[in-house]
Amino acid sequence: MSIYFLRTIASIVLAIAGIVLSWIGGKTLLSKSPDIEHDSAVDKRLFSPHTRYFLGRYYAGGQLLAAGVFCFVAAFIIYISK
Repeated sequence: MSIYFLRTIASIVLAIAGIVLSWIGGKTLLSKSPDIEHDSAVDKRLFSPHTRYFLGRYYAGGQLLAAGVFCFVAAFIIYISK
């Protein structure tokens, strides 16, 4: 197999991963009802409902979106590299 073929395959896989991660992150950020009912008893004692809501929605969604963007950037760099 040529290196061009391997770079193309790696770029496609990373682009697909970026799409999936961005989609899940967007759904997490746009979710209206956070799932904080299934938190552990320790989390319920240590964190307020607002903090658990923030951690469950905004932080996790932001991290997934950042991972998706990173995958897109990595796919682009691998695709244009010589």
